[in-house]
Amino acid sequence: MEWVKRAQPLSDKEIIDLENQLGVRLPLDFVRWFKQYEDPKSNHVVIDIDVNDEQENLDDQYDVDEFYSLEDMVSETDSFFKEDEELKAKGVVVPFAFTTTLDQYCFFYPRGSKEPSGVFIRPRDYDISDIFKGNGIKEALYLSQTSQGFLDQLFIDDFWNE
Repeated sequence: MEWVKRAQPLSDKEIIDLENQLGVRLPLDFVRWFKQYEDPKSNHVVIDIDVNDEQENLDDQYDVDEFYSLEDMVSETDSFFKEDEELKAKGVVVPFAFTTTLDQYCFFYPRGSKEPSGVFIRPRDYDISDIFKGNGIKEALYLSQTSQGFLDQLFIDDFWNE
């Protein structure tokens, strides 16, 4: 799969400023990748996911349309809970990319944790309260336990290249 390289890689200072605004440290493997690349060259990049729970009625594949800019990542993180203090107390959600139908790819940092518990998909038609089970994200929504695992799942479906 091919990705568009940034004309100028993000600097360490830009990443530190981003993390300070988010209030969390991003995973190092994600930072290394994100500093170099912005978006897929093809709009047919998909993530093939194994749906863990039939009741969630999730798709089997999601595309990657774009990764949020630094400013949009902060804005999306700040507005994610929309003033819902009860849900906000569960931890920090950092949306970092989205699909063509505006589903969001996110990191979830459980309350008090310095590391994300993984990468999950937040379908656009899900209310924020619907993504939680107890104090964490519903297991069926997780795509990977690590950001590298998420990046490794990206591929171009040969169907689109025919």
